[in-house]
Amino acid sequence: MNPESSCVYCKTNSPNRSEHVFPFGLGGENIFLDCVCADCNNKFSRLEMELIQKSIIGLMRSEVGIEGYSKNKNHPSPFKKSTILFHDESSNIVYEVGQSKGFEVYLRPQIVYFNGDFFIEGASDNDLVLLSKVFIKWIRTSLLVVELPSVNSPGTSVQFQKIGAEYSWESYTGPRKRNKIIFKRMNKDDKFYKLLTTRLFLDDEDNLYIRAKSIEDVTAFIPELLKIVDIKKPLNSFSKNFSSSPVINVAFDFDPLMCERAIVKIGLNAFFHCYPRERYNLFLKPAIEFVLEGKSHFNRFFDRGMKRIDGIEDAHSISFFQHDDNLLLRVNLFSGQFILAFWLNGISVMQPSEHSAVDINYRKRHLRFLTMNDLLYDRAQREIKRNPNA
Repeated sequence: MNPESSCVYCKTNSPNRSEHVFPFGLGGENIFLDCVCADCNNKFSRLEMELIQKSIIGLMRSEVGIEGYSKNKNHPSPFKKSTILFHDESSNIVYEVGQSKGFEVYLRPQIVYFNGDFFIEGASDNDLVLLSKVFIKWIRTSLLVVELPSVNSPGTSVQFQKIGAEYSWESYTGPRKRNKIIFKRMNKDDKFYKLLTTRLFLDDEDNLYIRAKSIEDVTAFIPELLKIVDIKKPLNSFSKNFSSSPVINVAFDFDPLMCERAIVKIGLNAFFHCYPRERYNLFLKPAIEFVLEGKSHFNRFFDRGMKRIDGIEDAHSISFFQHDDNLLLRVNLFSGQFILAFWLNGISVMQPSEHSAVDINYRKRHLRFLTMNDLLYDRAQREIKRNPNA
């Protein structure tokens, strides 16, 4: 295969049109590169998920209301994959909460074990009905609880079974099942660790989770809850006056290196789109290897915002600055709130001291490339609008 007809990242597979120039999940337009293969696109999805759903970027995305292809009708643009907890001081219960567009906080549908009893909570009756339906489906089809491997635990799977009127459990090593409960072990460093009690809850994608301090707590919690379901005992609620803006505790659990790889990939994709003749330049190798393998020797740094360049309303931008034979690339997310920069040494696409940029209006999902003259004119017009009397 001709190297210049292969994927710009892996240099092996034939490219297709599956990779966005700028991620749709951050407000990008449906514009696709024709130089990235399906395999690399699939791998990059994991990087983007780490950035968009788990990191501080995910919180920013949720606050302004950006959504991907799948939309949440009840809670628009939720902050996915996060651990957000609310301590109700009146009852001393710690609840699972979610956060959606505009920092609106809501109770996740959940069953909490507290002081020897079970309590059911949720933002609406519909959420509680959904929790019940998903849990009953789990009882009928799976009875499987899976802990995913992590740094702190190798992961544990157990399956429950009913023998007579009693429930027992055993370790599970069989094939993967879609319908399962994910066990999330409580973090001992969490502010509320001592107050946290075992609970079953739904995430924003209607997946069942159980948060507990140990697998022993899980194997004690589930059988007792199953017995309550068997006898159809109604559960009471503790939270009658839940505020829509309580004081909450947010715990981020993400891989910073994966996030930086995702951001460098966003910058490279914009570069490939704007300067297609440079796609197979050998000087791009260090940046490409960083995206693919996370090699830490690749130099990147967090940069300060430049008001006239980065402070664009409702926008992200990728800026290119030519310094002699080296190109500085800056990925600016959310109007200068987060900027990662890196050098493409040996790359020259403009005259020294010239610059250009890609602007992405995430509310309108519109992407445009601005040459130096267009960029200077655009920023001057924006400055006039900001300061009409200047």
